[in-house]
Amino acid sequence: MIKKLTKFFAVATVIKNLIGTKSDSTEGLTQIHPSKIPGRTVFIREKEYFIRESLVENTLPIVFLHSWGSDSLGSWFKVLPYFHHKNSFIAIDMKNHGKSDASWKRWDVDENADIVISILEQLGVEKCNLVGWSMGSAVALSISRKKEKLINKMVLITPFSWLGGAVYKDKPLFKAFVAVVRIRERLFPNMNSKSKYSHLRKTGALENEYTPSSLILDAPLVLDQGVDLKKWKPENYGKKFYGLSTLRVGLEKSRNLMTVRIAILTVIKFL
Repeated sequence: MIKKLTKFFAVATVIKNLIGTKSDSTEGLTQIHPSKIPGRTVFIREKEYFIRESLVENTLPIVFLHSWGSDSLGSWFKVLPYFHHKNSFIAIDMKNHGKSDASWKRWDVDENADIVISILEQLGVEKCNLVGWSMGSAVALSISRKKEKLINKMVLITPFSWLGGAVYKDKPLFKAFVAVVRIRERLFPNMNSKSKYSHLRKTGALENEYTPSSLILDAPLVLDQGVDLKKWKPENYGKKFYGLSTLRVGLEKSRNLMTVRIAILTVIKFL
């Protein structure tokens, strides 16, 4: 009897959450952390896509591409206000996300890359800084392969490279993950993630502080870690120092000391 009652109430609860109404709430579902950035829609191949944008004259636009299961607000609600009056930007709700048209047909990263390129062409954007988070980083990489001249610079957050759906079709864990995300998209399309991402705002990663040819000092460094802690002396893997080196060489050779110095200048001072 107890088991039957438990099953009954469980089923009743699920049905109520799916079809029942909820009490009114001032913040709504999609804008849990309000960022009052104007939005509108554009049409690409008969489909309607939602974008949030801000125009600041004489600035190169930043294009924000959100993570999987989120949208332009869920991923960037703390970043967009920071750039609202400082730099032009376009934040796009990609296919099957946010307020853009959804489809039960399968889609992939390359398709979203084509959509983003078409949106930017329609908006008259010839060059931009591209920022992608998770799935958005894979879309950004795909865009860089398809239309390299469109991109001035890229910032990739928790990036991964999409190799195409055929590569993953025989991986049961990946298929299960996709199934869960797809169910979430179809049953709860407006319940976006409550992201609190602030890396870009803190680091100033979009500011033109460094270029591949910028010179960074590769030399001994000693840092204070706090009370009762030993001094930290970061080292390169080869235990050698190379003096002034370009940022490009530092990245190619994985120079730890150059990384620490950049971190001090761009991250630690904001903490």
